[in-house]
Amino acid sequence: MLKTGKPRSPPRTISNKPLKCFFNGMFERSVFSTTEKLGPWHAKQKRKFFPLAVNLVVLQSQFYYKLKYTACRAVCQNFIAKVFQTTYRTSFMQSPKTVLRAHRIEPKKSLGQNFLCDRQAAEMIVRRCGLKDGDVVVEIGAGTGVLTIPAARRVSMLYAVETDSRLIEPLAESIKAAGLENVTILHRDILETDITEICHRAGKKLVVIGNLPYYISSRILIELVKKREAVSRAVLMFQQELAQRLTAGPGSRDYGRISVALRYCASVKTVARLRPDLFFPRPGVHSEVIEITFKERPRNMVCSERLFFDIIKAAFAKRRKTVKNALSTGLPGLDGRGWEHVLSMAGVRPGARAETLDVDDFINICNRYESTLLAKGLSLEETK
Repeated sequence: MLKTGKPRSPPRTISNKPLKCFFNGMFERSVFSTTEKLGPWHAKQKRKFFPLAVNLVVLQSQFYYKLKYTACRAVCQNFIAKVFQTTYRTSFMQSPKTVLRAHRIEPKKSLGQNFLCDRQAAEMIVRRCGLKDGDVVVEIGAGTGVLTIPAARRVSMLYAVETDSRLIEPLAESIKAAGLENVTILHRDILETDITEICHRAGKKLVVIGNLPYYISSRILIELVKKREAVSRAVLMFQQELAQRLTAGPGSRDYGRISVALRYCASVKTVARLRPDLFFPRPGVHSEVIEITFKERPRNMVCSERLFFDIIKAAFAKRRKTVKNALSTGLPGLDGRGWEHVLSMAGVRPGARAETLDVDDFINICNRYESTLLAKGLSLEETK
């Protein structure tokens, strides 16, 4: 008599549903140590990497079929953590907020640190920079590498200048994870960096990019103007208040020393405007990306650029005074009557104020001032 029994059950398989739930939870908490809301880009990466985790963890060996889910969970957690720390995590952690939390770094207000967190905005800025293969780039304030990595992929060499010692290690990790070998990290203040030497080493003019802190932006711009023989153009991010000063014209309350200096030797235009919520920590104002293209030769030359910058500095130091009074108290060699003579020869009313004068007016004042000093037997060195 033939014995009958229960039919043999099909081989047991493990559903990926519990693993998927575990993977999603670990993706957002354990591996990446972040509580920030994941956006569409992150969801796309989860879809990309989840099949890899399932194939390698669930299907790689019959050994996993013999484990209970609790044991499998521990194995999965170990394995996925190792995989993602060397692959996905490095890409995901280009978000400055995540990088700073992972390294327990608090942004410093004293350094004016507001990190751009939006990847699409960073890519847009890099595209509008017009970078191409063969360019040599100097980035001011590289931070965690949000602009560094997309920019370095387009150019032959990039020098990432960062003064905050806490950010050097995360920046190096991001660059290494991106597989970039054309990035040199310079741990120093940009004002102490000799960009002229970098230009000579590269054999061509530089492109300068960066997100500038408000407290030092004007000083950096003045240095770039003085060393513009080493720089072809600069694409820089500023707080809106300063950006408006860069593009302001005569008669505007935003028109000032830096406006005149840039109008003398460069063309300036606004490339993009960025909302405060794209930064961490969130600033109180909007930001603007400004492109500054330096001219090979100014339309009207001055006798001495040092003297020219001294004149505009003195003229705008006391905005409420007339230009005659501001210059007579701010520059040596001439009294009020002497400055009245210089201004009349330059075609400028002595009672005018600095914010009403165009760059050509300041050029004329500079040239007439120098000729008057020479007529009196005074040299420019004596006016320092």
